[in-house]
Amino acid sequence: MRRTILAVVAALAVAVPLAQANDSTARVGAGGLVLQKSGDIRMVSEHLSISVKRIEVEYRFRNESSHTIETVVAFPMPEFHWDPEQDATWRNIGPVESFLAHVDGKPAVVRAERKALLDGRDITALLRQAGLGEDQIFRTFGAALGTEGMTLPEPIVARLHAMGASYERMPRWRVAETAYWNQVFPPGKEVVVTHSYRPFAGRIIGTYDNSRPPSAESVPVSSKGELDRACLDEGMKTVVNKARQKAKEGAESGYIYLNDVEYILGTGRNWKGSIGDFTLDIIKENPQDVVSLCFPGKPERIGDRTLRFKMRDYVPQERLLLNFYSF
Repeated sequence: MRRTILAVVAALAVAVPLAQANDSTARVGAGGLVLQKSGDIRMVSEHLSISVKRIEVEYRFRNESSHTIETVVAFPMPEFHWDPEQDATWRNIGPVESFLAHVDGKPAVVRAERKALLDGRDITALLRQAGLGEDQIFRTFGAALGTEGMTLPEPIVARLHAMGASYERMPRWRVAETAYWNQVFPPGKEVVVTHSYRPFAGRIIGTYDNSRPPSAESVPVSSKGELDRACLDEGMKTVVNKARQKAKEGAESGYIYLNDVEYILGTGRNWKGSIGDFTLDIIKENPQDVVSLCFPGKPERIGDRTLRFKMRDYVPQERLLLNFYSF
């Protein structure tokens, strides 16, 4: 697979290492529509647009059988959990909150299934029995506040601790959400499904100055501290050189923001055959931003902020991870 680094000519500067970042949020990935493996419904095309603030997808499906197929279409969200170090504006906002879907231009009646998981086990009913309300289970994690943890009455905290759902006053469970709706696919007819949502992007804010010259070691690569899965290794020299150019132009110090966005593509393999036409648009907030990802081929520039990949008869890779760098 070709490793791709997407950059622009404007000068950039580089953050301090991940461990020195003064504010961070870990990303949460989400993916495409899920259907039980279908031998009749083909994904004619998919147009996926990814930015830090919004993910938008348009699918065109065709039922190639001679009969109507009615089924449930689901969009599984990733699990998320309480993190006392998260920025308050991102805390406990699952992507399903902003999820919108339309079928042939009309709003779909979308429902959401939510589960509280402890080490992969569904403990939703047990949390209710312990005295937690719906918001406390799925949004506030027991009304947890920063490093103080859950602000619940002591008897409830004791019950949670006894079942292993908390460590002292820190909640241990995770939340998994799935958006879903009923979908009819008439025989021989194309059905257009669109959906959009706000991704749970990771964020690292770092600094640089004249006392710390930019180097490969100073470039953050993941909000989760993982190995590089955005193929930044091959573009590292580009980023470092732009940072050094920024310093040469007189910048004594500054900030760099890394937002990493994850999207699960592998669900596209549940439909009949490959994806006929696949388009991936990567939309930057500013023309000078840098984007790095692992994806085959060479993109086309659409204006000064959009980079477009196109594939024919595409068998999707499991997932995308995009690193967006900006100031």
